[in-house]
Amino acid sequence: MDPGKERDGYAVCSSRRDVLKPIRVAHLIETMHTGGAESVVASLINHQDPLFESMLICLKESGTAAIGISRKDVEIIELGKREGNDLAIPFRLAKLLKERNISILHTHNWSVFCEGMTAAVLARIPVRVHTVHGDFGVYPKGISYRFKEFIRHAVESLLTRATVKIVAVSDDVRRMVCEKLYINPRKIVIVNNGVDVCEKESFDFRRNAEDVGGKREHIIVSVGRLAEVKNVPMLLHAVSKVDVPFPFRLLLLGDGPERKNLQQIASDLGISDKVEFLGNRLDVRAILKGSELFVLASMYEGISMSILEAMAMGLPVVATNVGGNPGVIAEGESGYLVNPDDSAAMAMRISNLLLDKELRLRMGRMGRRIVEDKFSTRRMVRDYEKIYLSLLPAG
Repeated sequence: MDPGKERDGYAVCSSRRDVLKPIRVAHLIETMHTGGAESVVASLINHQDPLFESMLICLKESGTAAIGISRKDVEIIELGKREGNDLAIPFRLAKLLKERNISILHTHNWSVFCEGMTAAVLARIPVRVHTVHGDFGVYPKGISYRFKEFIRHAVESLLTRATVKIVAVSDDVRRMVCEKLYINPRKIVIVNNGVDVCEKESFDFRRNAEDVGGKREHIIVSVGRLAEVKNVPMLLHAVSKVDVPFPFRLLLLGDGPERKNLQQIASDLGISDKVEFLGNRLDVRAILKGSELFVLASMYEGISMSILEAMAMGLPVVATNVGGNPGVIAEGESGYLVNPDDSAAMAMRISNLLLDKELRLRMGRMGRRIVEDKFSTRRMVRDYEKIYLSLLPAG
């Protein structure tokens, strides 16, 4: 089947190769635009054991992150969900799951949870797994929005009873789910995110300013969606306060609804010449390799894939002390944690690291060791596959 052709009323983006009686897994996500959850889904599919055959279902549309799926035998389907409530989606999805003989439905993030679990019940899928990658999302303020949020959480709480296993990516995420949906913590297991650690790749831990494009300019990098939760204004204020006697530049990788506003803030702070908005990029690792320091100012993170990628590439990290970040960054050893409203503290930590090459290198080495020991893709994939196998009916 050629990419883009229609089959059974669905938009099929890539073809599927049938194998003899595999365990069929369907991953359901809203879109495959660039993000942490999307990277996890791609890794689970790329590194799966031959015992499993995966397909990817996007509730709305696919996206650039789907390019990261290297397997050629993976079927990718877009359901094209309309904005707002689309009551036909659970029935269409249930029909699709039956047609593809799916044994395991794995949903990712709350944006697909209700549709996915309803469809799984309708299709009688025996194994239903949901991964909570981060926060629930926030409704705008106001009585009507709070009522909608209450109804939504009530429905989600009800549907968790139909979910065989709920996975949280960190202790903090598990705590949040238990508090908002009143779920017994014992029903939730933790599987930390993981990233590829290329053992054969040569990392130059002698990285310095002269290595970056031949310029004597120090490079700081941040990767993330340009949305309110990423707290980029705080980072820009921190950059305006960095005090070092040499030129430096902040590269912002990612795009989103706040881009124009952030560009205006950078202009108002007089740092437009120090900040470069690069948008979504497919060469993130190459950019990280040419940088000296990674920063992230988010107001919330589950387990940040961006931080893990930076640590895997040997970069020290300055990030906010929120969500799962303290479980990833060893304070004072692989990086620093600051409060999400303290731009002065972030500026000080950035300055200290830019001024101290040996400190950067030492923290970078420690960060890479932490990823190798606790946050590898191999470990993450095997943990999920153990969950799948433990839940399958006998025979």
